[in-house]
Amino acid sequence: MALPSISADDVADAVFLAATSVAGFLVGGVVGLVLGLFAGYAYLELLSRVADLEATVNALIREKEDLRERVETLEADRE
Repeated sequence: MALPSISADDVADAVFLAATSVAGFLVGGVVGLVLGLFAGYAYLELLSRVADLEATVNALIREKEDLRERVETLEADRE
């Protein structure tokens, strides 16, 4: 059983397919890396905003408690 002969066109096709496969793999990897970095940056920015909101809410709660104590003190002084 003899092997079929390999022509120059077959070799060129194989090289082209290998090159395009490698190029596609690299481009896909770069796109995935860029998207991953962008998503990570957006997540960190979101966490920063949530932390700022939490600090603001905590400050408002403390201020509310202070004002409530002042009102109680003023009402006690009035009596």
